[in-house]
Amino acid sequence: MLNLRKPAFIFNLVGILLFFVGLYMLTEDPRNGTYLMYVGLGMAVIYWIWSVIDVLTADDLKPYQTNKHVKQSNDRNKIAG
Repeated sequence: MLNLRKPAFIFNLVGILLFFVGLYMLTEDPRNGTYLMYVGLGMAVIYWIWSVIDVLTADDLKPYQTNKHVKQSNDRNKIAG
């Protein structure tokens, strides 16, 4: 999961910036401000989905995604019962 450029993070920062610029623009120009807010919000949602897919497809995280807690609870049941 080594990605030195972090394009998803930069994409999200642009989305957050657009959201807050749109929020500010609501006072001056409500139509364009609302449009910018929705664009920024849409970019943030895309970033969230992109990050979830990135984590699910990362091969170097697989050893940490085991069912250790299930095995430990089964071992406790065998000892207690």
